[in-house]
Amino acid sequence: MSVPMPTSRAVCSLVVPNLIAASAATAIEQLAGGFGSIAGVPGARTIAASVLEREAQASTFLGHLTALPHARVGGLPHLVVAFGRSVRPIPWTRDGSPVQLIFLGVVPADQPRHYLEFMRSLAKALTDPRLTAALLTAPDEPAIRAWLREHLQLQ
Repeated sequence: MSVPMPTSRAVCSLVVPNLIAASAATAIEQLAGGFGSIAGVPGARTIAASVLEREAQASTFLGHLTALPHARVGGLPHLVVAFGRSVRPIPWTRDGSPVQLIFLGVVPADQPRHYLEFMRSLAKALTDPRLTAALLTAPDEPAIRAWLREHLQLQ
């Protein structure tokens, strides 16, 4: 089952198959490092601070062991995502809802619709227990990238 992606380009800048983090903040800070070499994207610390500020407003926990933290960035030509799969569940919400699949998005400030479409595609894919299990058990980075290309059209 493949989920169509919006017409805009979306890129996966980093895949961390064995993320080790004890908190949402630590996971976000680690994944923000994947944006350092992308033109138009501010540095990792700026990204992490923006994402953590957004996360403080409302949790990006989606259920199905998934969170979608994000921040808007001006001048960015397309959505960029860093993906991390946590070795152990990370308590993400105030009540400790667990997360193992983290999609950290840097969203073009002038194109929020594309990010909303990405969120919808992701939520649809991860409501299928077989697809979630396949992502949770993918053996390595190439297998995870293949899943992201097939089901979310991430380059």
